[in-house]
Amino acid sequence: MKESPLTFSGLLRAMFLSYIRSNTLFGLSHGFGPLYAIFILLYSLSITTTYFNAAENELYWQKVYYSSLTFEQIQQKVKEADIFDTMSINDNKITGDLKLLDFDCKVIGYNRTPLYMKVYKNTGFVMINSQKGKYTVTCSKMILVNKDKNIFANFDEHINLEKYALEKGTNHIRKSFEETSGKVLNYTFTNMFSFH
Repeated sequence: MKESPLTFSGLLRAMFLSYIRSNTLFGLSHGFGPLYAIFILLYSLSITTTYFNAAENELYWQKVYYSSLTFEQIQQKVKEADIFDTMSINDNKITGDLKLLDFDCKVIGYNRTPLYMKVYKNTGFVMINSQKGKYTVTCSKMILVNKDKNIFANFDEHINLEKYALEKGTNHIRKSFEETSGKVLNYTFTNMFSFH
C-alpha cells in the first residue's frame, strides 16, 4: 500500500510545480528565485531517501506502510507474493527468510551498478509487524549469495552485505552504498512489500 498522500516529497513537489507554473509561490509575490534552488535540493533529497540504518555493526532496512489491510489480508498478500523460503506467523507478526533475489538495477542504470550486484543474489530475514492502520517491514541479516561459483570463481560463495555497506567495524553506512546499492535495494524492497 502506498504511503499517505500527504508526504514531505509530495508537499515539496506541489510547491515546486506551483512556483514553476506561476513564477510565484502559492500566489505570493515574485522574488522567490532562491527558493527555487532550495526546493530542488530538498526534493532531490526526499526522493533519494533510503530506509537503511545500522546497529551493532549490522545493516537493516525498515519502512512503515500506511494501509487499511487487516493482518489476515496481509498474510494472504504475503503468501500470494511467494517471497519467502520459510515463514511463520505469530501475534500479528510474519517472519521468514527471503527467497534469493536478483538485484533490480534499473533504478540507477546498469553502468552505475557495482560489480558485486551483478555477481550475487540477495537474501535475508524479514519481519512484518502489523498494527492498526499500518504495517512495518524490517529486513536484516542480509546475505549475498554467488549466482554461479563456476563463472564467478574469484568471488566468495556467500558474504554479509555489511562488507559493502558499512565502514569496517562501525555503524556508519558508506556513501558509495547509499548512492548505488542502497538505492537498488530500497527500490526492490519498497515495491516488494507494497501490498494493495
